[in-house]
Amino acid sequence: METEEVYPRHPLLSLLDMLNLVYTHHLKGESVSEQALRNVLGRKELPKWYTYINYLQDSNLITMTEDEDYVLKKDLSKMTLWDFYRTLPYPLPIKDELDEMRLEDQKPWLSLLVDRFEHTEAYAKQQLDLPLNVIFTNAEPRKNP
Repeated sequence: METEEVYPRHPLLSLLDMLNLVYTHHLKGESVSEQALRNVLGRKELPKWYTYINYLQDSNLITMTEDEDYVLKKDLSKMTLWDFYRTLPYPLPIKDELDEMRLEDQKPWLSLLVDRFEHTEAYAKQQLDLPLNVIFTNAEPRKNP
């Protein structure tokens, strides 16, 4: 099966998409094949497959079965999106990245997050809208040893 052409998404969204697949199968008492998980990624995202799958396993979110399928390892009701994000080596997606995604590419759960990311970005921008020279001007002079 040919992998669909998907605009390379922010890694957080790709990881959530992979985790969502494992979670929905978990609710039905099923495991997920490697191929099914790979199919979640667009062709341009596939080079990051090992990074993503290793991250999900190293974070104890999923684990491999004896049949080399994947199952959920962590109770997701005990992990917030903030907890998940803080373990990632990536910043939050910014509005420009979210705008580049076509509406039909969005999963239903993503629309909930897009609004929150946009509010978070707007708040962070407001809080950090401070010229660097102002920050440095107000800094205490460094004490020489």
